[in-house]
Amino acid sequence: MNDAGNNLSRIFLLPAEYCVANKPTRITTLLGSCVAVCLWNRRLQAAGMNHFLLPANSKTDGTNTRYGDVAIDTLVESMANLGCSTGSLGAQIFGGGSVVDHLSCAGVDIGERNILFAKSRLAQHRIKVVHQDVGGELGRKIHFDSVTGQVIVKKIDASPGRQNRCAKTSQLSRRKIRVLIVDDSPTVLAIYRKIIELDGRFELIGAAHDAYEARDMIVSLDPDVITLDIIMPKMSGLEFIRKLMKYYPKPVVIISTIAKVGSKIQKMALSAGASDVIDKESLSIYGGLEKAKSILLPRLKAAAVSST
Repeated sequence: MNDAGNNLSRIFLLPAEYCVANKPTRITTLLGSCVAVCLWNRRLQAAGMNHFLLPANSKTDGTNTRYGDVAIDTLVESMANLGCSTGSLGAQIFGGGSVVDHLSCAGVDIGERNILFAKSRLAQHRIKVVHQDVGGELGRKIHFDSVTGQVIVKKIDASPGRQNRCAKTSQLSRRKIRVLIVDDSPTVLAIYRKIIELDGRFELIGAAHDAYEARDMIVSLDPDVITLDIIMPKMSGLEFIRKLMKYYPKPVVIISTIAKVGSKIQKMALSAGASDVIDKESLSIYGGLEKAKSILLPRLKAAAVSST
């Protein structure tokens, strides 16, 4: 998704995921005993980050990025594809905390093992570690800026709400994110369906034309995240989300042509309990699917993960 005015894309990584970017991007993840390695090339302003759960596994097939060996090797190779030699990269390491149940990265001293492995593997690639924030008893939320190479770290405790979110993150890393879409336009519903079906990490479990259809589907299907239009028959999206948050809270991403960035409607939607608000026009859904996919799917994933 894009920040207004500066075209900064945002990507949220689940456990076992990685990404690289050579355009302005902020990469975010949540860490407990898991470790994230951040690589940066100053000249190209190219960046990459992974999020692995366990060190090397001799039984891995070489494609499972849950493990540090595959996650780091894949990240280095992906950076090379952007034109970054290992000698041009600086590495930062984060995570590896002794956090009980955080992101369900269980195991005795697994955090310390992940830290040591990351350092060893980077040394094998002859990549210098320029900064680290590792260990301790707290989790971390990190934001990596591909332009500056700066990583902002926010320490997080293991409050009950936080543990629930972390458990949800781990759960979603092992199965598809279940999406319910709500819009009164059959054409828009069909387009959203195609976008969601482009990514194997998502499963479209239902499509509703109004709040009353959506209500029944939410109760029976239990989606992880809901998309919701505002202008709809029978009941507006704003009225529906207020009722939903009162009686059956669920992560909701508002998608509406009247929800412009900074508008009163956007603020009302967030105040009503929306996890995120997207200006439908920014998706350019009638001009192809790729732009809409790049904006919509990361924000659906972030909403599904970050909401309790």
